[in-house]
Amino acid sequence: MSYKVTEIQKYRDGKLHVFKRSDSRFWLCRFYAEGKYKTKSTGETTLPKAKNFAMDWYDEISYLQRNGSPVHDRTFVLVTKEYLEYQKTLVLNYLKTKESGSVKKTGRITGKYRTERQAKDYTYRINALNKFFSSHGIGGGEFNCEVQQLVKFSF
Repeated sequence: MSYKVTEIQKYRDGKLHVFKRSDSRFWLCRFYAEGKYKTKSTGETTLPKAKNFAMDWYDEISYLQRNGSPVHDRTFVLVTKEYLEYQKTLVLNYLKTKESGSVKKTGRITGKYRTERQAKDYTYRINALNKFFSSHGIGGGEFNCEVQQLVKFSF
């Protein structure tokens, strides 16, 4: 499915674009930052309201960027993918130390080690969370707090 931009307005020295697509009744806004476009629906059907929304959004994102916050969030699925790769290294650490005999037989493996069973359990739990949060961005705000609570209770 392709769409066509039917109308476009540029503001803030051409950095902020407010446009309408052929497949939507709402105006959208976008600007280019940190190597890619940041796009958002204004939820408005009239240009004056869409323009106000877009300018407020642009000012908010610009302020956050000036104060060191990233413009583009990392998605939940990307972060969990990296974490699962990290789990694999913890399992390898465990297997190496198990072969060398340096793992203490306390019955509890923590810290820089994971048994294969522990890693499998983490993978199962993370994949369950991915079903709900895979496309969400992680960067702060309410969503980040919700995820922290879910992870706290599920691990």
